[in-house]
Amino acid sequence: MESNIQSQAYIALLILTGINFLNYIDRQIIFAVFPFIKDDLILSDKQLGFISSAFIIVYLSVSPIFGRLGDMLTRKWIIALGVGLGSLATAGAGLAQNYSQLVLARSLISIGEASYIVIAPALISDFFGKRDRGKALSFFVMALPIGSALGYILGGYLGEVYGWRSAFFIVGLPGLLMGLLCLRIKEPERGAADRVLRFSRAESLRPKDLKRIYLSLLHNRQFMTAVLGLTAYGFALGGLGVWVPTFLHRIKGLPVGTASKLFGLTLIPGALFGTLVGGYLGDYFLKITDKAYFFTSSVGMLLSVPILIIAILSKNPWVYWSAVSLAAFFLSFTVVLNAAIMNAVHPQIRSTAMSVNIFIVHIFGDAISPVTIGWISDISNLKTAMMVAPVMITISAMILLFGARLSPSSEGLSSKESLG
Repeated sequence: MESNIQSQAYIALLILTGINFLNYIDRQIIFAVFPFIKDDLILSDKQLGFISSAFIIVYLSVSPIFGRLGDMLTRKWIIALGVGLGSLATAGAGLAQNYSQLVLARSLISIGEASYIVIAPALISDFFGKRDRGKALSFFVMALPIGSALGYILGGYLGEVYGWRSAFFIVGLPGLLMGLLCLRIKEPERGAADRVLRFSRAESLRPKDLKRIYLSLLHNRQFMTAVLGLTAYGFALGGLGVWVPTFLHRIKGLPVGTASKLFGLTLIPGALFGTLVGGYLGDYFLKITDKAYFFTSSVGMLLSVPILIIAILSKNPWVYWSAVSLAAFFLSFTVVLNAAIMNAVHPQIRSTAMSVNIFIVHIFGDAISPVTIGWISDISNLKTAMMVAPVMITISAMILLFGARLSPSSEGLSSKESLG
């Protein structure tokens, strides 16, 4: 019986990670073809940056809705429908004939993604207990850098060979199959992997509780430490993800397709090993301190800052490509912060907590960083604009280091407090 439950957990993790993998290919592929879109639709850097910002604005706007639904309804159905919508919208972006239509298509993609990203970590947390949750969620989040890297690689190749519109058609449709696979997941009871006080369904889901839940999350210091750290981090990574391919083309002088492909190939080994090492270190040091996830993430960030500056300033390809890979390695230690968020709150409100996390991280993070970097680039140059990233990563590390000292341990959170 236990073996069957364990196999169901790993099957669910693989399916959800596969969806996440395709998710980030769909999300990032547009940045690999930015120069093609810029020339075709005659856009400024600020307009290009707003394409990403529009995606994030809609994404964070609908996340609270899906967070609440994820705590009330059958989660696999919500995920499957969202994945289907996102896949169709990705393919639809290739049909855009002007700037407004492209922004609309990208906004629809964000609705599909929000339905998934908000709910999946909570579902995984119900399969894996605290001892294994960090590694499980790290595996899940590993799809972010690897999927993003493949988005750059595929975008660079497909955009160069077949045109930027074809890239959206080709990568958009496989998500429909993954949505169907999601329906095969045998969904566990909320809190099944945790020894916590369970509240009745009627009590825990009363609408009047929602305001109390939101307020309690904002007063949950462990939760807010992770969220604020991720916000500054998201500002930096959101800006980098959007502008690095264009930076490599414009500042380093690489052809568009080559820049995107090499960037993706360079990211994969660093991000892959960084995710695995970060997940292992976080769970290992969790035996010593409940602040392990914060310390692991902040140390990785601080180590990445000087390396990232070298990558931006160096003119030597061997130096800046090596620096990109090494920076990706250390930055990937932050994967354990998702586990910190899940451990900080009651199982019955984890989807809601994740939606609050997403709302704060994006509205103050990567919703504004792409257009900010684009604006700075327009009034100065892209190299100067990119220096915003290491500054924000440093701020993120400081938030996690000092916030961890103030936040209570997850073991110290009572069921009532963590529920709100």
